[in-house]
Amino acid sequence: MPAPRHVWRKPVKILLRMRPRRRHLQNSWMHRALGDRLFESHLWIPTRKSAATAAAIGVFTGFLPLIGLQTFLAILLSYFLRANITIAALSTFFSNFFTVGTILLLQIKLGEWLIPGQTVKAPPHMGMSQYFALYGKALLIGSSVTAVVGAILAYPVALWLWKIGERAAQKRRQKP
Repeated sequence: MPAPRHVWRKPVKILLRMRPRRRHLQNSWMHRALGDRLFESHLWIPTRKSAATAAAIGVFTGFLPLIGLQTFLAILLSYFLRANITIAALSTFFSNFFTVGTILLLQIKLGEWLIPGQTVKAPPHMGMSQYFALYGKALLIGSSVTAVVGAILAYPVALWLWKIGERAAQKRRQKP
């Protein structure tokens, strides 16, 4: 049995309150640097197209091995590609502290599979810089492929989820 709607209302309201407000951004250093485009409505209020584009951007940057910079890069790309900033930032979080190890390992395996003769056995104790020097090429290829494929898949999935949400909202409005 699904959770009642009221269970989800409070967390959503909290997240929406955390968004930057126009009055806080006006005449700030961000406003001066980025201009009035910062206040375009589709950057903050999702539309069908801006949400799907943002989901694709978030998944793309989430698959890149730029740990700690993924959300910032998603926000930056959203600004320039006119996608919803909030959705792009949130969709990068599938790559988090708990999943990043598995994702990187699978990307390295994919890169090794795509580059013949690239399989390398690492010694058991090595530093992070040595690890990336050894597996960097495979990781670059694997992460590039997964980022592009993930973004290509995320766009239609986001459009499909938007359509499901619209149907659910329409059903709620029709009920007496």
